[in-house]
Amino acid sequence: MPILINIKGLDKRQLLLELYKNAKWATIFEIDGAPNKPEFDEDQLDMALQWKGADYLCGKPIKIDFRKDLVDFEDYNFYNGENLANKIIFKMKLNKKKLK
Repeated sequence: MPILINIKGLDKRQLLLELYKNAKWATIFEIDGAPNKPEFDEDQLDMALQWKGADYLCGKPIKIDFRKDLVDFEDYNFYNGENLANKIIFKMKLNKKKLK
């Protein structure tokens, strides 16, 4: 079942960065059972923003498409933890309100 969250007004670069920081390493990138942890790459982050979404970002499953303000985070949560995207976005919205 889709987990739709409104991200209108959020900085998408910051959102993608927070999603990346909180995501788990993808097992498909393991080498002989050990995680292969590619270094974070700003260019890949910028490319994901340009494409308006990402499947994987620097070895971590992101699985989002943010061409619209209402985004489905079901796959992100499946790979990274139940309601994790919800928590990240809630925290970002709360911090945004504090800054006003």
